[in-house]
Amino acid sequence: MWKEVIKKIRDKAKEGRELSYMDGAIGITSLLQCPLKWELSQRYDIKAESVEIDDGFVWERQVKDTFKELFGSVEEEKDLIYEVDGYRIHGHLDLFVENSDDVIGIELKSPKFLLLREIPKDIENGLLLDDGGIVIHNPQYYTQAMIERFLLERLYPEKKVRVFLFYKALCRHRTFSQKLYVVSEVKESIKEEELRELLKKFHEDKSPRYPNECESYCVFYKEGLCEGRAYTDGKNNDNNALALLKEYRALQSDLKLLETHLKKAIRTSLKFGNKEIGWVKREVKELDIKKILALPINHEEYLTVKWQRKDELIKNFGEELVKEVREEWVWRL
Repeated sequence: MWKEVIKKIRDKAKEGRELSYMDGAIGITSLLQCPLKWELSQRYDIKAESVEIDDGFVWERQVKDTFKELFGSVEEEKDLIYEVDGYRIHGHLDLFVENSDDVIGIELKSPKFLLLREIPKDIENGLLLDDGGIVIHNPQYYTQAMIERFLLERLYPEKKVRVFLFYKALCRHRTFSQKLYVVSEVKESIKEEELRELLKKFHEDKSPRYPNECESYCVFYKEGLCEGRAYTDGKNNDNNALALLKEYRALQSDLKLLETHLKKAIRTSLKFGNKEIGWVKREVKELDIKKILALPINHEEYLTVKWQRKDELIKNFGEELVKEVREEWVWRL
């Protein structure tokens, strides 16, 4: 019964949202993702499904209907088409409003959460107007909006162009956590050479656009239709990276302070769920390496070289100790 209920909810959330594309054209969202995902979507009718995606569709429908009721002449899913170097982009702007002096584009997003650089001071009826740049945007969302702004400027060169990201999300900053409506204006457009580079790379480089894209975000990988590809870029294109890193370090500092207080507050230990936390006594056994080396066993199965002393071994005994040299991407903070 419940599976049928969820399917019906999901179908109703998607009602009226079938997008069409010109032959050979790339959608803006697809342009910012692994090209193999777009290629496989042309062959297989498989869509990613999640509660967050359902919420996004519902949010879009609510906002679009509201804008139509209030302002009347509003265009949904406005076609944004651009051709350069033999490549074609076909984007769909969620909402578009044309006035006598300006045009307004609105991209609607409903992510799991939205990180803020600071606790917002002016919230009225659950609305945060982000004029001070306190939102840490998902780089894909922001780049998408910058491309849409660029395309609107080409379509309406005689008018002022304004583009907004309109969020409904759980907003967080350290201990602050509140679900809000957030309006954030995107005041810069992507440069044409950057857009050309994105298009060129899309057609020439068939690799993920960020390290965990296959495992975390690709329905074709999860369905076994793609074996995945190694992430090869290594470039940092996220303007928010420094802000995120600062927020991470600040949270680390807060957690360290909390841990210090916990060590003072918990004198022994206590049960937290099924886990015992606090000052827990444990038995530690230290093995005698010399006696292990004297055992009649295959030592490779039990012993490893200390990573801190690899360079020292090579320096003292030569490069013949090196079995393999390779490069790999690792996450480090």
